[in-house]
Amino acid sequence: MKPDVARRSRTSLLVALLLGAPAILGGAGCRDTTDVAGTDAGSTSDGPNDMGQGEAAACTDLVPAVPATSGPVYHLSPSGNDNNSGLSAQTAFATLGKALQNATPGTRVLVGAGTYATTATITFSNLNGTAAEPIVITPEAGANPVFDFTGATAVGYAAFVFNSCSYFFIDGITIAHSPRGMSFNSTSYMTLTRSTIHDVQGAAMVLTGNNFVIAGNETYNTALSNMAGTSTGGWPGTVATWYVNGTTPTTHVKFLQNHIHDAWGECLIALFADDVDIIDNNIHDCWAVGVYLDHAANARVSRNRLYNTQPTKFTHMTGLSIADEPYSAYAATPETNLLIAQNNFGTGLKYNLNRWEPASWSSPGNTWSHLHIVFNVFEAAPITWTKVSGGTAPSDGVIAGNIFLGSPSISIDDAATAWSITQNDFVGGVSSQFAGNGNFSATPAFVGPTDGSTLAGFAVTNAAALAVDYRVEVPQDALCATRTQPKTTAGALGP
Repeated sequence: MKPDVARRSRTSLLVALLLGAPAILGGAGCRDTTDVAGTDAGSTSDGPNDMGQGEAAACTDLVPAVPATSGPVYHLSPSGNDNNSGLSAQTAFATLGKALQNATPGTRVLVGAGTYATTATITFSNLNGTAAEPIVITPEAGANPVFDFTGATAVGYAAFVFNSCSYFFIDGITIAHSPRGMSFNSTSYMTLTRSTIHDVQGAAMVLTGNNFVIAGNETYNTALSNMAGTSTGGWPGTVATWYVNGTTPTTHVKFLQNHIHDAWGECLIALFADDVDIIDNNIHDCWAVGVYLDHAANARVSRNRLYNTQPTKFTHMTGLSIADEPYSAYAATPETNLLIAQNNFGTGLKYNLNRWEPASWSSPGNTWSHLHIVFNVFEAAPITWTKVSGGTAPSDGVIAGNIFLGSPSISIDDAATAWSITQNDFVGGVSSQFAGNGNFSATPAFVGPTDGSTLAGFAVTNAAALAVDYRVEVPQDALCATRTQPKTTAGALGP
C-alpha cells in the first residue's frame, strides 16, 4: 500500500522549502523558515514563542514531553544503597535494576546526578507499562546522570537491554564507554528522548519490535570497532532497526530531531523496517552513509541535514543510500513507498545519493518502487543509481522540484523507464540525460544563510518552473502544522 497521499494544486519549491525547513536539533525552538529578505532574514528563533519581523509563528519541538504517571516513584543515586526503600532522595537505590525490579504501570524512576559506574549489562525483561501509565526513567530536576561502562569488553555486550518490554519512556540519561549502547529486543511502544550515547564500540542502539519514538538524542564516537575502516565486528551502524525474527520487520518507528555524528559506520539505518519517519535530524561525519534504507518500506526521510565536515577522515560518506543487501536467514523486503523530501545534502559528501548493487545480489526481492525524491537541495557531490538486476523492474521513480548546486555528476540507470525526472533546477546546466521535461538552469537567490545550517532563505529566480503536482506531508506538532500545507494525514507524497 502506498503512503497516504493527496493531490493538490501546484506547489513550488519556494513554498516547500521555506515552510518545511528543519528545526534546531535539541533546542527549544525551530529555525525561522519564512524570513523575508531585509526583515530578519535568516535569523534563528530563541524559543518556542519567539517571533521576529517577517516570520510565521515559531513551532515547538517534535520531541515529546515526559509523561505524567501516578504509580510509585523511586529514586536512584550513585551513593544510594539497594537495601534502602528508594522512596526519597535520601533513601535512594544504587542500581537501576533494583529500582525497576518490581515495576508496574506508572512506575517512575528519578535518576540523581552523578556517574553510575558498572561493567554489567542492565537487563529488563517482561516489564510492561500501559499507554496511560508508562514506565518512566528520567533525571531528578537539574541532574545529568551518566551510566559509565568503562571496562566492559564483551563483544556482544550492551549497556541497557530491554527484552519483551512495552510502554517505556526513557529521558535525559547518558551512556558512555560500552561495547554497545542500548538493545531493544521484541519491544513495543518505547520512547527515548534527550539522551546521549557516546564512545561505544558498536551501535548506539538497535531496535526490534514496533512503535518506537527516538527523539532529541545525540550519539557520537560510535562504531569505534570500525575505526579507520578496519572492521573487527562487521560494519556497525550507529542507530539501526532489525527484524524482530526471521519473518517480521520492525514497524512504526520515528527518528525525530536527533543529532547523529562521528560514527565509524552508517549513522542511521532503517533495515528490515516498515513505516519509518526520519525527520529533522542533524546527521554528519559518518564513515559510510548518513541515512541507509535497506529492506525498508513506507519510509519518509524529510527535513534532514546530511553533510561531512571531515571528508579526509570519513572518506566514504554518502548522504543517503538504498540497497538490498542479501541476508540468507531473512526474507527480502523490497524498498517501496519511499519519500526523500526537503532535505539539505550539504558539503563534504562522497555521494549525495546512491544505490549500489554487486552482481551477486541478484534476487527476486532486489527491487524498488514508488520512490519520490522531491524538493531537496543538493550540493556538488555525485548521484549514482545502479540498475536493478535479477529482480522485478523498478517503477514510479520521481525526481522533481529539486535544486542541484555546483553541477554534480548524475548517473541514473533506467532513467527513461523507471523515472520521471522533471522540473528540477540544475544550476550549473542541465545534463543531456535530463534535457527537456521541464528541467531548467537558473541561479538560486539566497535570502538567508547559505552555509547549510538551515534551509531557510533558499529561493530561486524562477520558482514557478519548479512547481510540481505533489505536496509533502510529514508528522508535525500543532504549531508546525501551519508551516506547511494543511496536514490531513501522516502520509508522504503522491500524484
